[in-house]
Amino acid sequence: MQRCSVGSDTAQVAMEGLRQFHFATVAHPRLVEARDWLMSAICDAAPGSLILVIGPTGVGKTTLRLKAEQLVAQQMRPVLDDDPGRIPYLSIEAVAPESGNCTKGKPLVLPVRLEKV
Repeated sequence: MQRCSVGSDTAQVAMEGLRQFHFATVAHPRLVEARDWLMSAICDAAPGSLILVIGPTGVGKTTLRLKAEQLVAQQMRPVLDDDPGRIPYLSIEAVAPESGNCTKGKPLVLPVRLEKV
């Protein structure tokens, strides 16, 4: 039995087209707006400030955090080159309990201690 080769070139072209998009990302306008707002909040924050990003699952919080970390590191590159021991940012991810809900009357508490060294 012979294999049919009709369309194999078309499939190969289609697969190559898909490969081009494998590493491509498209920024959603609302994510871009949130990124700009977050970067403004970071740049305008007083030393020692905490900036919280909260929201429901799947809205892009982690994507936003990763992009903000990348931008902060890029902006601080000259400072980090002069002081390689400096930490440009601190990220804490608070994962919801398995039940998906916090216990009523018991707030989520994350102990964070920041000290100037």
